[in-house]
Amino acid sequence: MIASDCINSAQEHMMSRKFISEKTKINFDSLQNKEIPIKEVM
Repeated sequence: MIASDCINSAQEHMMSRKFISEKTKINFDSLQNKEIPIKEVM
C-alpha cells in the first residue's frame, strides 16, 4: 500500500497511515470489501 483514499472515515484514515508506515502486507480483496471492518483486514 502506498496511498489511501479515505473520505469521511477517520478510522480508515488512521489505520491506513499505520499500514503505510509499518509497510504492512494486506489482502487487497478484503480491503476493498466495505462489509469487512478495517481492523479485521490484517
